[in-house]
Amino acid sequence: MAPILYYNVVSPPVRAVLLTERALGIKLEKKEISIKNGDHLTTEYLKFPMFFLGVKEISQKKADALIKGLVFLESFLENREWMAGDQLTIADLCIGASVSSMEALESLIPVSLDKYPRLQGWMNRMKTLPYYEEANGTGLQKLKASVKQSVAE
Repeated sequence: MAPILYYNVVSPPVRAVLLTERALGIKLEKKEISIKNGDHLTTEYLKFPMFFLGVKEISQKKADALIKGLVFLESFLENREWMAGDQLTIADLCIGASVSSMEALESLIPVSLDKYPRLQGWMNRMKTLPYYEEANGTGLQKLKASVKQSVAE
């Protein structure tokens, strides 16, 4: 029996798992959760952590923490192409799902990878993975739409 993934593709940790699944060539049983439809309120799901949107602004403290994190990640790439060495690892997949989510937050935090050339190059390498778009890009687009809608409300 395959492990079960309860998921919503807008979640960066979920997209990291999907990237890892594809990279390792394993199969997961997937059960998509629709927060809009109340799936997260079912008895089966209540034992798991929940993911909510609805944020309309991000504090300066959190924005500063994000920038500090980007500087830290940039330093990892000083003498290598991947986060943990000379080849792609699960660390890259997990970090890639989170870093890519910054695109969805552009209206909330004016931060761009342009200021972090090694990190931007690494993200461009991530996007060339044959499974990147299916495992991460689709959920990222849904996250962008959700954040845009949330900010507009």
